[in-house]
Amino acid sequence: MSENEELLEKIKNAKNGPEQAKRRIEALDKMVFSLKSRRQQCGDAIEKDTKSLSWIDKEIERINYLYNPLCQRLQEKEEMMASVEQNLQLAEKTMHHLTSQTKICTRSGSTSNSHMQKKHASSHLRDQRGFGVEKSSTYYRSSAKK
Repeated sequence: MSENEELLEKIKNAKNGPEQAKRRIEALDKMVFSLKSRRQQCGDAIEKDTKSLSWIDKEIERINYLYNPLCQRLQEKEEMMASVEQNLQLAEKTMHHLTSQTKICTRSGSTSNSHMQKKHASSHLRDQRGFGVEKSSTYYRSSAKK
């Protein structure tokens, strides 16, 4: 706009001064009402959120009241499980040791039993035949020995 047009606009606005002031006051009143309304809405929202937070805090307390004993029992059971696992490993080690000792005893007993049965059979045969089968009980000719 040119300077003349601006001056004409200012003069025109100056003539309508009371009306313009009235319009500005009404706009200001609307803005203030809107701000108060928004402030009230924000206050209501804050109050509602505070109640929600209070309810959430109570729920957390209630859940923790149930949750903490569960955690304690879980810890006790984990400790007991570790103890049982350790005892199981010890029992397994003992069983393997016992099994190996049993195998050794079984082999030794089997070998002893076999020798004893051989001696018993030889003794029984010696009694029936009248002579033994040992080297010392047999006569070897000197020529056959070589």
